[in-house]
Amino acid sequence: MSEEYIKKRDAINAVVNAERIGLAFGYSRAIDAVRAIPPDDVAPVVHAKWIYHPNWELDGECAYQCPKCQMGSDINHNYCMRCGAKMNNEWIYEGEE
Repeated sequence: MSEEYIKKRDAINAVVNAERIGLAFGYSRAIDAVRAIPPDDVAPVVHAKWIYHPNWELDGECAYQCPKCQMGSDINHNYCMRCGAKMNNEWIYEGEE
């Protein structure tokens, strides 16, 4: 079975509505109600840390580089503007792991 993601609020509402109708068939009706919820459109979050290149800054180039797509940046943003990797303003020095 492939993973599908639904909103918690939608699942709770489906069970509450099934209960209002009457759970004559027990949990079966509630399970059917949850299964009927269409899946949400989600994508996995990619996490990374900017790579700080101190020598690049001296050469007038971008000081930070995304390890996922190699894009350079002057500022360590919360995310990479090219690939969307979530950075949380974290970075490591070039050569560190």
